[in-house]
Amino acid sequence: MAIATCPSRPKAGIPISLRARISIWSCWFICANVFGQVDFESVLSGPGQFHIYEFLRDTKRGTEPAWLAAEIRQRRNRPKSSLRSALENKSDLCVQALDMFVDYYGAEAANLALKVLATGGVYIGGGIAPKIISKLTDGKFMKAFVGVAE
Repeated sequence: MAIATCPSRPKAGIPISLRARISIWSCWFICANVFGQVDFESVLSGPGQFHIYEFLRDTKRGTEPAWLAAEIRQRRNRPKSSLRSALENKSDLCVQALDMFVDYYGAEAANLALKVLATGGVYIGGGIAPKIISKLTDGKFMKAFVGVAE
């Protein structure tokens, strides 16, 4: 399992795309505010999808609807609220978080395939994959897997 220790802050000055910059900042946010360190399990899991949502919400990359804020405060399973809202297309912020999650998921699946020299394909398993199958099959996952930037 890959683990990154939190830097004091992300380094600036390297010319990278806005997409990559937001990805780096989201991981730094999760690292600094949630765990003190970040690994792929922290990000690529049901709770990880919610942490991406929190990053987007707290860094003002979208507006959290009042009904969703109330639901998140009342529920024990906050990741389920944001995931359901994304899949039902009820919140742009939740959809954006799930899109980022699927992008990270595809990129990490590709990294794993390279690490183990997979020649017969890659199987996606776990608890989150069946829940988001519609998002995994809409093309975004495969674009991230083969390295096509949007």
